[in-house]
Amino acid sequence: MTKSEYLLTCLIEELSEVQQEVCKCLRFTLDHKYEKYNDTNFEKVLLEFADVRAIRCLLNDIGIETENTSEKIQERFFEKIKRTERLMKESVKLGVLKCPLD
Repeated sequence: MTKSEYLLTCLIEELSEVQQEVCKCLRFTLDHKYEKYNDTNFEKVLLEFADVRAIRCLLNDIGIETENTSEKIQERFFEKIKRTERLMKESVKLGVLKCPLD
């Protein structure tokens, strides 16, 4: 196994941990604290995101991410925000999402 393969495996694990914590938010609420832990479910999501970011930095350190990639990521980030906001408005119109978006 190469270092990049190792780190990519770590990334898979960290992303699955984000999924697990998000599921707990949906099942038990964002603010719920399991008695064994000091953090809320959503705080645990954010901590798992920090782990994902750490692995991304390690991948960057071995040359997986280039400046060109960074620009694409930044562009994609803002596109995703716009796209998600547009789709949320569509879901409100369809009656699926039940919240004001103002």
